[in-house]
Amino acid sequence: MAVATPRRRPRRGSLERPVSGRIYRAAWIVAAVPVLVAAFSVGRPVALQQPRLPPSFDRTTAVQFARELAIRHPDRSPGSEGAREAADLVAARLRSYRFTVERQIFTASVPGRGRERFVNIIAVAPLRPQDAIARSDQTIVVMAHRDNLGASPGANDNASGTAALLELARNIGTASVSHTLVFLSTDGGAYGGLGAEHFAQSSVYANRTIAVINLDAIAGRGPPRIEFAGDTSRSPASSLVATAEASILAQAQQQPERPGAGAQLIDLAFPFTLYEQGPFIAHGTPAVTLTSGGVRPSRPTGDTLAALNAARLDELGRAAQSLLGSLDAAAEVARGTESYVYVGSRLVRGWTIQFILLTALLPFLAAT
Repeated sequence: MAVATPRRRPRRGSLERPVSGRIYRAAWIVAAVPVLVAAFSVGRPVALQQPRLPPSFDRTTAVQFARELAIRHPDRSPGSEGAREAADLVAARLRSYRFTVERQIFTASVPGRGRERFVNIIAVAPLRPQDAIARSDQTIVVMAHRDNLGASPGANDNASGTAALLELARNIGTASVSHTLVFLSTDGGAYGGLGAEHFAQSSVYANRTIAVINLDAIAGRGPPRIEFAGDTSRSPASSLVATAEASILAQAQQQPERPGAGAQLIDLAFPFTLYEQGPFIAHGTPAVTLTSGGVRPSRPTGDTLAALNAARLDELGRAAQSLLGSLDAAAEVARGTESYVYVGSRLVRGWTIQFILLTALLPFLAAT
């Protein structure tokens, strides 16, 4: 006679004993709450007021600067004679505008090249006697790297940015300003923003810098673009990005490109950028890059003077001058960094995104 085998109770979640769909659906009702919270937390960034006077940026002078740097020093790679002479050229030009100029010398490891010597040129705008009391110690930095890989003259990347920096300095040399203005010509920008990282870590101006404007490859064929990803999961103050957008729109007559919402989420989750605003944001300083390049700086072998886009250099140069004027004239500039994602003309705060992602797990946890 056969012995009856005890029947085992079906495992929960199996076909014989499925999970109640009501638990799953009820959990989604709870998960819908943060979506409503997000709807009321979406904000619109407020741009600073544009300067009343139009920019005096001179295209002819800027193009001449770019041509001079690219023709006289086509190889500005680390350790080259061109790199040393380019540093001397930029320093001499800034001194001629009565800036106080100093050199920040450092060494860093470069893959395939070993340890190399780099030189940042730090120039502080002259202080007029009548502005001595009114000028704030809070610092605004205008920055451009002057080095290249040596495979081409680097006319766009980054003789164009250096030329714009010098032209902005020429205009600001005799102007009355409210903040301390530092014009920074970095070295090692073509090798991962080494000069920007060293300045952000060790300069006496770093701790009192309230905003950074980086100029990188601004005379290319691409449309105007703003980069604001950091080397940490943070973004610059939204008012700085909004003011940069407004400045480009006013001067170039077109809305600048910026990373999409998906790309911004990836940047926040896996922080990395090849542009030099990244190290500053990682140190809590708001910084943006104005460029005509794409998602990453393009350094093709064909980066010659023939491909230099003078009109784009003029547009982004004037936009940088307008942005600098707005920051200097503002009674209060939003400091520090924050976490958000731009969606169209609005932004969603980082804490809201985290809240939504966490609560989206509730249905699966409840079913489990």
